[in-house]
Amino acid sequence: MSQSAAKALEDKVLVLQHHPAEGLGRLAPWLASEGLVPEMCLWPDVLPSGDYSALVILGGPMNIVDGTPRLMAEVALAKTFIAAGKPVLGICLGAQVIASALGAAVPELAEYEQGWCALSLADGDLLQVPQWHRMTFDLPEGARLLASSEVCSNQMFGFDKHVLAFQFHPEWDNTSIESLQQAFGERCPIEIADESVQSRLRDWLYSELDAWWASATA
Repeated sequence: MSQSAAKALEDKVLVLQHHPAEGLGRLAPWLASEGLVPEMCLWPDVLPSGDYSALVILGGPMNIVDGTPRLMAEVALAKTFIAAGKPVLGICLGAQVIASALGAAVPELAEYEQGWCALSLADGDLLQVPQWHRMTFDLPEGARLLASSEVCSNQMFGFDKHVLAFQFHPEWDNTSIESLQQAFGERCPIEIADESVQSRLRDWLYSELDAWWASATA
């Protein structure tokens, strides 16, 4: 294999996407800034085989407790990446897949958490984030709780140096929200946000991703 081909292989990131309207959002420019090339696998396609440098699992309207073959395959794949020490990132449903891979339960909340909500970060700061979920995850054994909200106590966790999971949607910029509104119509509970809100969320997310990637690849 040529050096350039080997480098391209190292830079490939497998992205599991569960709905056409729930794409990478602001994750796309961050991946590009790190020289990472996403390979998208859209639900319900069979998961690809091959070697990837990292795994990203996005959100979606299905539930891990349904036990569908594709989601069970995602749990198994997440276990493989985690055991290999490769970077793993999950958002909403993706966070629940990761929690399940780490042996934690995925229970139902007493109520939906949706719209723009206040998040309490581990450092005591508050952050406005978009939410749209009824399921949550128990904190996996050995994981670090990094954020909570009034409705959902487990909003974000880190595990070891290479796993990061968000219950909320920091990747949803206003373009993402427009796509969701078009796809789901009146069922979509997320409104376009002021640029000040979105820019703070973006800056916070990129700082978190930079720290995670540096730790995971050290």
